[in-house]
Amino acid sequence: CATLQILSRTIVVNKILPTKNMDPAVPNKQILIDLITTKMPFGKFQGRLIADLPEFYLVWFKNKSWPPGKIGYLMQNCYEIKIQGMEPILKELKKVYYR
Repeated sequence: CATLQILSRTIVVNKILPTKNMDPAVPNKQILIDLITTKMPFGKFQGRLIADLPEFYLVWFKNKSWPPGKIGYLMQNCYEIKIQGMEPILKELKKVYYR
């Protein structure tokens, strides 16, 4: 998808926990997709998409500790996107993905 390619060039979201053989300068498109398709499995915002979690909730986890595994990884990336003011990218991606 051309839109996803443009969006993925805009941000580097895999800088937090790059996987083996992954160049941290090359964004992982799957992370963006996972942010707009994965639901929060627990807590106050259970059932809400990770991309739709409020910033204050992500800040709270950053100050306490991120959950282990993929959910924590996605939350960290979502936090970075939001504090950098790039949340509109996720909103545009959701429009394209959920047409």
